Amino acid sequence: MADGYINYDIIIGGGGAAGLSLAYRLANQEFSHLNVLLIEAENDKKNDRTWCSWLPPDRIFDEMALTCFESLEVKDGYETFISNIGPYRYRMIRSSDFYHAVHNRMSESKNVVVLTEKITSESEGKEEVLIQTEHGGKFTTPLYFKSFANHPDLKSARLYVDQHFGGWFVKFKTSVFDPRKALFMDFSIEQGKDVRFMYALPYSPTEALIELAVFSNDIWNTADYDQVLQQYIHQNYSNLDYEIVDTEYGVIPMTDYNFTVHNTSKIIHIGAAGGAIKPSTGFAFSRIQRQCDYIITQLRDGKDIQMSEVFSKRHKLYDKTMLDVILSGRIMGKFVFMDLFRKNKMLDILRFLDEDTSILEELKIMSTCDVGAFGKGFWRSLRT
Repeated sequence: MADGYINYDIIIGGGGAAGLSLAYRLANQEFSHLNVLLIEAENDKKNDRTWCSWLPPDRIFDEMALTCFESLEVKDGYETFISNIGPYRYRMIRSSDFYHAVHNRMSESKNVVVLTEKITSESEGKEEVLIQTEHGGKFTTPLYFKSFANHPDLKSARLYVDQHFGGWFVKFKTSVFDPRKALFMDFSIEQGKDVRFMYALPYSPTEALIELAVFSNDIWNTADYDQVLQQYIHQNYSNLDYEIVDTEYGVIPMTDYNFTVHNTSKIIHIGAAGGAIKPSTGFAFSRIQRQCDYIITQLRDGKDIQMSEVFSKRHKLYDKTMLDVILSGRIMGKFVFMDLFRKNKMLDILRFLDEDTSILEELKIMSTCDVGAFGKGFWRSLRT
């Protein structure tokens, strides 16, 4: 061990969804023999994200959910599809609830230490990773999980688009929502040259998150989202009185970039930095849990951690194909999604996107898409 450095069995860099999801799993009796250090740049645990997932019941973090939905609605102004998605449910977690619950878990554990400082340097040696923090902290570890990397060449990938969003948590004076049903995608808004859709996630008859998502590389100003949100609420909720309780804005990269090239035997990227964001949809929370479950299994079994094994090669190919078709401009994005929901059961689509289908089921779903456009996209993706 380097002089003046404190050694930990595992160091986790970053206290977002991925870093905390892994720390949560390590903060229990099974891994009490491991000394774990979580380093996060700040401990401001306000709500800055909302994470949604479709998944079967009795899954990790269920107790943190603000609400779960039994059915989903998809529409475009001409057609509407509403479906019960049982045994799945659509789960909504506010990041502030998640942050507080995981930090409480870690504070009660004996093996996880949290340090609130910015990491200023990292270097990998033959036996360990050396990490320094802004206030003079010096640490070593044989295994470093990093969740905050900004890969400088990310946009050099063949396929890249930002999913950027803005949303309002609103509260109406009268009941307007069915809390059992989420508006999953509403393409009835002006599309421009992008893919744009609204969604509404109610957590009481009077309260909901109403949000706009846009697939484009021209990031909007906050005022641009607010204008669309205000107009949408005015048109769709009969101009009823409401107040804005909270807001959220952000950007999610959707790309076929190969994140695993940055991993070594000692430095392993997780979360968005490790390719957890699904290229075709922008969803990440469930895939982060899949990454963390894989890591825990490998640690438990004493096996090497190869993150390229977490997501199957064929589903990576499907994602690349879908993203290729959306970005090619040959078909409007909303037609791609509406076609899928028109010709398939909603639960089957969710299972497909969750990578929980057989090859035969996948071929059946893909046969309902524009065969020419998807065939060309598949061929281009197969060659890259």
